[in-house]
Amino acid sequence: MRATWLVSIGAAALSLAAGCGDNLESADAKHGPGALVSAKLTSRVGVLLDEIPLPMRDRVAQQLLAKTSDFWTARARAQIRLTTYRLVFRQYFYGGGVGGKMQLPLPPEEAQRVTLVGSPRRATVGGHDYVLVDYQSRGVLVTTAASPKQAEPALGRVGGKWSEPFILPIDPELVFQRTGYACMDEADFPPNSVDSEEVDSFYDQDCNVESDLGPHQCHQTQLVTQSCVAALDSKIGRVDTSVEFERLAWNQSVADQYRVGEITNPTGSDLELIEDEFRQHRVVYRYIPQDSCTLVEQCVGAPGWRRLLQFSTSDKNTGTKTLDIGPVDYYLSGQNGYLDEWGIFELSACHQHYHFKHYGDFHFGPEIERKNGFCLQSTARVMNHEQGPLTNAYGGCDYQGVEASWADQFKAVLECQWVDVTTIDTSNKEVTHPLSFTSNPDGFLCEGTPILDAQGNPV
Repeated sequence: MRATWLVSIGAAALSLAAGCGDNLESADAKHGPGALVSAKLTSRVGVLLDEIPLPMRDRVAQQLLAKTSDFWTARARAQIRLTTYRLVFRQYFYGGGVGGKMQLPLPPEEAQRVTLVGSPRRATVGGHDYVLVDYQSRGVLVTTAASPKQAEPALGRVGGKWSEPFILPIDPELVFQRTGYACMDEADFPPNSVDSEEVDSFYDQDCNVESDLGPHQCHQTQLVTQSCVAALDSKIGRVDTSVEFERLAWNQSVADQYRVGEITNPTGSDLELIEDEFRQHRVVYRYIPQDSCTLVEQCVGAPGWRRLLQFSTSDKNTGTKTLDIGPVDYYLSGQNGYLDEWGIFELSACHQHYHFKHYGDFHFGPEIERKNGFCLQSTARVMNHEQGPLTNAYGGCDYQGVEASWADQFKAVLECQWVDVTTIDTSNKEVTHPLSFTSNPDGFLCEGTPILDAQGNPV
């Protein structure tokens, strides 16, 4: 698959390699009976005025009060995205799935309807000056018949309900700038991953003050002096709310209304690049210290200040079967993992975990960067259909894969998710080169029928 478009410093093209005994079919899957779960969130969202100088504040407030519904709807969606981390990694908030509590993601944004309740108004919340508006978001999960109970036992029957609690900033913008690392959960992410542009990947209301830094807890970059909730109270203002899930009776017309995504392989898995996410790119300047792993992995040309073209890459499984990669001794615990023995995964001595060696290639004109994906997980349910489960086995890096209807996302904030363009001279004129990403270039991710031995193990 290849697409081409112009970006700010060049044109971009995508290519996606298939692999491993492909049996891809171009056919629509039949929509059999599945399950429906409604997801409703009632909240308020606003613009914090505290930082606006008092002589200007009333004028700014009047301008905000005159904003269209599109402005407030977009802001509401930004707040809703802050539920992502908890819902996608929900099992870890309940003792690793104790009591059968697993992932319970919201429907994709295309299947969410945001309705403003009343008009924007000026208000004081927790001592903070705001222009805000109430809203309600409602969507419907379309999934397999067994999924609701597997995600949450209370949803195992029609009429079953579950309330997932959330504490959210009333103003969802500038959360990192205002509260620092207080609400950022860095557990198991590579160092230096947190970025102000993608806080929804890290936002965790349960983060507390910790005495030491560590890679498997909220804070591994910088210690904080306030919990997330305390930081919200003092710096932004918060809203306490919940996502209300309810199991609905099966209704074909409702499923048709909320279904998202086209199945491209009704008998197996199929990885497709999410082009819209690759289009999201930016040029940043980052200081690279002498001991940075990015030097060891040749992600930058030299230490010091570097100009980097960052972008996101995401692959979604548009088939109906799991793309199972398997066990990896990612945490160096000594567990069995044949993939590292076969050289598919390679130990990074600098990062002290395994990298998938064949994730993809980045190209910017004559510059070529090879990307080592640190962990292939199911991190977003981007499709919404009867053959796409709500849960998956790939929440951690010790067992990797991409579930049907889910995507593996590499956000632009991650180290090496860039091309180093420091040496490109733009002092006289803009430089245009093709920017491209080739996913699975060596065909090591099996999107067809795996070849197994007599015991059912990959050969």
